[in-house]
Amino acid sequence: MTARDGFGLALRIAGLIVALYGADWLGRFALGQMGFFKLERTDITYYLAEGLVYLFVGAYFLHGAPHFVRYAYGDEVTDDDSDEEKA
Repeated sequence: MTARDGFGLALRIAGLIVALYGADWLGRFALGQMGFFKLERTDITYYLAEGLVYLFVGAYFLHGAPHFVRYAYGDEVTDDDSDEEKA
């Protein structure tokens, strides 16, 4: 496993944690809608917005966050490309 792969794995683990946190916010939103606790209109919007933002960011990181990896390690060079450059 290269450093690039390890960094990608760390981003995916962070993405899982963030996505689960977003699912928790959406669960609180659902419980509020079912009447388990009192919500004002701004609370409903807040719970929904926070849940969706965390869920989308978590999904991006679960996908591997290719922009962050490319920024940190540059473009990946394959063995075939390096052989052609030497010739």
